[in-house]
Amino acid sequence: LPISGVLLKNSKHNLFRGNIIRNNTSYLTGIHISNSSPDIYDNNITNNNGNGIFCENNAKPTISNNNIIGNSLFGLNNADGSVSVTADDNWWGDVGGPGDNDLNGLVDASSWLTQPVSLVAAAAQDTLFVVAGEADSLSIYFQNLLQPDDVIDVSITDDTGWLSAPPDTTLSMR
Repeated sequence: LPISGVLLKNSKHNLFRGNIIRNNTSYLTGIHISNSSPDIYDNNITNNNGNGIFCENNAKPTISNNNIIGNSLFGLNNADGSVSVTADDNWWGDVGGPGDNDLNGLVDASSWLTQPVSLVAAAAQDTLFVVAGEADSLSIYFQNLLQPDDVIDVSITDDTGWLSAPPDTTLSMR
């Protein structure tokens, strides 16, 4: 019997960003964290058969800007009574913040979002400086957590004349 959709054990400095973690039928959780300190940002953690996020054995995640809703046990369950987990600025499915079935254990969720996270954008940087006359690229990733098939209009402005790409581009979300 699997115990989680994602299992992170004895690990440091991991980033979960822009993922949809949903409908896991495993026993415990969508994300199971044990003795690890991941950053969990900008995700949809929904409708998992157990907990949305389960923490144990000195787990110290940073959890922010996620949609954590509709999980059958708890949205966030901290089973370690000696460590407090901070989960500020997440959407818990209600403008009033987390309800009775959203949090369990030592959890600080004293601030929350009053609407769901929808659009996530992240840029991947490969160079800091480019010599005049040289070419470089920038990758920008978009994810609409609420409507994955969404279309985004992107306008690129270049006051210096450096860019050779068309100024307006339409992207289809995949």
